[in-house]
Amino acid sequence: MQPKNLSQLKVLYVEDEVLIALDGEEILRNLGFDRVTVAMTFQDAQTVIDRDDFDLALLDINLGGGKTSLSLVDALRSKGVTVLLLSGYTQSQGLEKRLQPPIIGKPFDEKTLHRAIMSALTQARDIENESRSAPR
Repeated sequence: MQPKNLSQLKVLYVEDEVLIALDGEEILRNLGFDRVTVAMTFQDAQTVIDRDDFDLALLDINLGGGKTSLSLVDALRSKGVTVLLLSGYTQSQGLEKRLQPPIIGKPFDEKTLHRAIMSALTQARDIENESRSAPR
């Protein structure tokens, strides 16, 4: 799952706040991700998920207007996408206990995001390797 070159990965970044989306996209590009798609609404995210394949997704939990990205997690995971959630809420309203994907607190810096992404990609690769080596 983890290629030697991060530029090979196709990334979906879902964030409803314009300035945060621009900053996050810049951080992803600085980390070496060349193929970044930004969706700013739930509907835009759903459209690109249905249309395209991704290797990694970073989803802001709260998308404004009462919408969350939580229902997108299962759709992405069913396609084999590594998912990380982003939240500006310090406790994420108890969500971290109910959710499988790691939750990254906002605001985040390049180092924090890089560490979280690499950890998630490594974990996904390890799970993939374990499932391949399991007896059938």
